[in-house]
Amino acid sequence: MHLHAYQESTFKEPVKDYYGNGGSASAELHFKETYHYLRQFHVAKAVVSGSVESLDYWMANDTDHGFIRGFGMNLPDDYCMDSAKFETLVKAGKIKVFGEVGPYYSCTTLSDPAWRPYLRICEKYDIPVHSRRKPGWC
Repeated sequence: MHLHAYQESTFKEPVKDYYGNGGSASAELHFKETYHYLRQFHVAKAVVSGSVESLDYWMANDTDHGFIRGFGMNLPDDYCMDSAKFETLVKAGKIKVFGEVGPYYSCTTLSDPAWRPYLRICEKYDIPVHSRRKPGWC
């Protein structure tokens, strides 16, 4: 299971899904609703991707310890990130999975040189990488 974590400062207006159902009205409500449904459907573990701040909130409120810290980026410098900061976060246990990674938003792939420092760190510390290719990208 893969989920997205949000924080209030970057939470966007809820959008409707394919069936016309609206999303959560706030980042806090998104967490509470997600947590409720994971427990209702007996999902034991889920990788949660987002910013460090949003992940800190999710981990602090995960009383069942079912979330695995992911760290999602779409651009190699999202969140003012660089490889040194990234490695510090990995060493501190703030990143257990590198993903969801969306290189297609910068019209690249993970084979692009801009992503290599991150991938080397993931290899060094045995961090799984989760990326997907968007159909019809660039």
